[in-house]
Amino acid sequence: LINTRPGELYATQDGIIIPLDEVPDSVIQERVLGDGVAILPVGGKVCSPADAEVVHIADTGHAFGLHTADGLELLLHIGIDTVHLGGRGFRVKVKTGQTVKAGETLCVVDLELLKRQGLEAHTAILIANMPNIAAIHPEYGNARAGESCILRYDLRGSLPG
Repeated sequence: LINTRPGELYATQDGIIIPLDEVPDSVIQERVLGDGVAILPVGGKVCSPADAEVVHIADTGHAFGLHTADGLELLLHIGIDTVHLGGRGFRVKVKTGQTVKAGETLCVVDLELLKRQGLEAHTAILIANMPNIAAIHPEYGNARAGESCILRYDLRGSLPG
């Protein structure tokens, strides 16, 4: 596992970090659930983007709520319309209430199953409590799960850097 730095989120999967505007889902594009980045995954292992407590796991395993020590409320949403799979293709590796480190595996998703079902695999990494955030600084491009910084954030009321 990596040595994390305050104010940084790390890649949930191997893949390419893209703006939310490029995700084919209007709820994510319009930032209804929060702001952040998305990843076009090439690997099925989904890691925690930060040291955090797992506060919610969707029954279908396609979404996770995480709470960090510095007060971030994170939402990870794996794939588009994957809720309709009813949990097929998702192997959850953590439990609600569990503390995880950045880079620790949350679940494994069968990307081939998503492809066969005609579903997009985009994973959104969203900060749900944006009023607490002064600014976000995305890092687009290639990323390695649990290693690459994908977003830096400044908490409201704290100094950047």
